[in-house]
Amino acid sequence: MKILFLCALLALSQAADVREELEIEETFHEALLPEAEAGNWTEPADVENEPAAEENAAQEADDLLRSSCPAGWFKFKHRCFIFIPRAMTWARAQRNCVSLQATLASVHNFEEYHSIQRLIIASTHMSPATWIGGSDAQEDRLWLWSDGSPFHYSNWCSGEPSNSKDQNCLQMNYGGSKCWDDVWCNGNLPSICAKNV
Repeated sequence: MKILFLCALLALSQAADVREELEIEETFHEALLPEAEAGNWTEPADVENEPAAEENAAQEADDLLRSSCPAGWFKFKHRCFIFIPRAMTWARAQRNCVSLQATLASVHNFEEYHSIQRLIIASTHMSPATWIGGSDAQEDRLWLWSDGSPFHYSNWCSGEPSNSKDQNCLQMNYGGSKCWDDVWCNGNLPSICAKNV
C-alpha cells in the first residue's frame, strides 16, 4: 500500500513539475511576442470557414511549431542561432554551447555570415568581436568547424589567418572590415551558438 501511495505521489509531483515548466515557457514566449500593430487584425466575418482551409492552417501551425527555434534563438534556414553576451574563452564558449545542445556556430556562406552579424547587432547595438566555431588547434593551418561540417566558406581579413604561434581560434567581426581573424583561444569574447532545427 505504501508503495502505491509513493508511486501516486511521485506521478502527481512529476505532473505538477511539467505543468509548471509549461506555464513558465508560455509566460516566457508571451513576453517575447511583439505587440500587435493597429489595423493588422482580421475580422472573423472576413474569414471563410471552409474545413480544408482550417485543416491547412492547423497543419501549417503544427509545422511551424515543430520547426521553430527555442525562445531567444534566431532561425536562419535550417538552423537556430543565439548570441551569448558573456565573454569567455573559446573552449568555455564551446562548452556553454554544448550545454544548450548546440556548438559554436559554423558559417557556410556570405548570407549566413551577415544574418549572424545582424543578430549580434540586434542583441548589442554594436558589432563586437565574437567567437565562432572555427579552430586549427588540431593541426596548424587546417581549419575545422566544431560541429564537424566542411570548412568551405571563409571571410578572412587581409593577411589572415596569420597562423602566429598559438592563434588557433576564430573570431568574427574583427577590425573595421568586420571580417575573420585567428586569435589566441584564451581571450575572453562573447559567442554565437548554433544548432539544427
